[in-house]
Amino acid sequence: MTTSKAFTTSIIGLISILNSSSFVPLTKNAFHTPSSIYSKNDDIPQQQAFADGTILEFSEKSRVHVGRIISTEHKSNGGARYEIMDHDGKKFSIADKAVSYSVSAPNNEPAAVRLFDAFYSAHEESESELRTDLDISPEMLELAWEEAASDLTFEDHVLTPNALIDLVHSKAASAVDAYKAWRLLKVS
Repeated sequence: MTTSKAFTTSIIGLISILNSSSFVPLTKNAFHTPSSIYSKNDDIPQQQAFADGTILEFSEKSRVHVGRIISTEHKSNGGARYEIMDHDGKKFSIADKAVSYSVSAPNNEPAAVRLFDAFYSAHEESESELRTDLDISPEMLELAWEEAASDLTFEDHVLTPNALIDLVHSKAASAVDAYKAWRLLKVS
């Protein structure tokens, strides 16, 4: 098969996948549902909080970091503050609004450490390294964006990281691949 025929066949397959898949719009913290917090005083509505061990990307003093929650402090106004430890062992205290991405860590500590290490490595990658790791060319990304913008199956015409991986590779995204796709979508 020639290169142009293979490309055409890939595009036709991509379009058929788009027409048969269902996608979920990206919402804040769409990749992790925090556990509920109940107030001692029912007059103060409590916000949901992330569980200890959750892996996060967060902003602190206009820098972006990846870390794990080591403890949670519930405030009297219903909010939460998290003590986070980054990959280098540095501790941060952040409000829940500083979290930009989250994923639950596995219950098995060695697996959680491996996942955290993989997230840290993904966080350090450049845009070109993300594209290479995900095997997504600029042309494929552009096609995915166009499809999301024009297809009615995309709610609010939003392309999510999981939808991008499914669209391009016809497989479910791992937690690390979803994070890489999220970063790629964020910078593109």
